[in-house]
Amino acid sequence: MAVDSENVRKLMEWLAQDSPVRSSVTTADALVEKLAAVVFQGDAQWTERPDQADGYRDALSSWLATDSGHEQQFVALTTPDADLGVFVDWFLPVVAASETMTAGQQSAVAQGSGDLAGVEPGRYSEPARDDGYGLTYRYDHQAGVYEWYDESGQMWQDQAWADQHAADGPGATTKAPGDDSHARPEPEWDENWKMFYRVDAGGAYQFADAVIAGDRTSGWDGQWFSQEQAVARTVGQPQQSAATDPHAAAADALHNAMLAAVGSAFESDPTLKDVLTDEHIKAVLADVASQMIR
Repeated sequence: MAVDSENVRKLMEWLAQDSPVRSSVTTADALVEKLAAVVFQGDAQWTERPDQADGYRDALSSWLATDSGHEQQFVALTTPDADLGVFVDWFLPVVAASETMTAGQQSAVAQGSGDLAGVEPGRYSEPARDDGYGLTYRYDHQAGVYEWYDESGQMWQDQAWADQHAADGPGATTKAPGDDSHARPEPEWDENWKMFYRVDAGGAYQFADAVIAGDRTSGWDGQWFSQEQAVARTVGQPQQSAATDPHAAAADALHNAMLAAVGSAFESDPTLKDVLTDEHIKAVLADVASQMIR
């Protein structure tokens, strides 16, 4: 879905200097300034030139072309009946993240270090919004990790910071009145592990204890573990359900045996780790073991 001139005119109407809508959204001024700097080549008066909407459309289309998801979202949120607050809440972090990346690249080039790790072209994916975390993220192809944009500090943070941000609750995210699109979905309960679990933006499973051990109705305690950490905590300890549920005990035993077999396969052919991660393998094997036993 391509950006149309009408989408741009709607944006210019919202953000014009005398617009009552602009004055009602506190972060609208910041968006006007950042769009001027990042997309419109320093044109600080771009909102006051509706006759040049086609040119601004072309500039936005070119800038958004590297991520079709962003382009589709831009179009969807600038329709005639759209809301400026919702649009700014989504789009300002995207523009700010791009501005931060560009500034870092320019700084490195100015210092003669354009080839330093972290600024080379293609290292990072295009920033995208994760509604579960309520944050903008990017993927570092060189380090193999996700980074998350801290809007208050205007800097990129690691996965641990993002998990803590999510654990603190959706109130940590700036939202338009009545907009609950960034609320994190409820974690699910794993009956065999007797723990809550969720899947992060990278596809890895995370686990949390119940406030009352083994009791899903008590809710989760807010401390999340990777799957490796969760397994390490239970090594040598039977699952709570094993004493009363022979299926759970058998599933655990089968799961461990399958993990050992996979470990042997990795030793025989290390290249398997190039396409399979430990988290994915353990999650799949746990599910297979459970299904086979039951």
